[in-house]
Amino acid sequence: MNKQGKLRQALEACNKGLKITPDDAGLKKSKATITKKLRNEALKATAGGLSNQMNQQKAAEIQQEINKIAAKAQEFRNKIASLKHETEQSKRNYKRSEICERQVGALPESTVVYESCGKMFIKSSIKESKTHLGESKVQQTKRQANLEKQLEYNTKKLTETENELREILRSYGAKPSF
Repeated sequence: MNKQGKLRQALEACNKGLKITPDDAGLKKSKATITKKLRNEALKATAGGLSNQMNQQKAAEIQQEINKIAAKAQEFRNKIASLKHETEQSKRNYKRSEICERQVGALPESTVVYESCGKMFIKSSIKESKTHLGESKVQQTKRQANLEKQLEYNTKKLTETENELREILRSYGAKPSF
């Protein structure tokens, strides 16, 4: 694709490949090369004395590319905010299970307890309640670990996207302000 002069398509293909294998050095190098060629192409277009209409078309293409990358960065920001909220919710659920487990543990074994199931309560033994609360804690711990991994991944992707946007803006002489 790159040799055929379809640089934007080649860049999109590299981005798709990097989504699948983000640590692929060859794809990263290709992406950098393609970005550099796009930059040079844009500089030639502005310095080469092209007609005003062609410059406007080129500027519109550049703006579309920038908008596309900025939208992708915003998606990552939204996902990160959502993951942070879910992580906090999971931590609260873990803490609630922990407190309930302590309170139930302080009761005598002969005490009848009830567990909520939606709007109704089901009669249960203390042993069953402790088991359910312990399972809930384990489940929340696993969920928190999974959410932390997702948060780390999305933060990394956001950083890469912002760097890509900065690079494009710098290549066209603009100063990034984020």
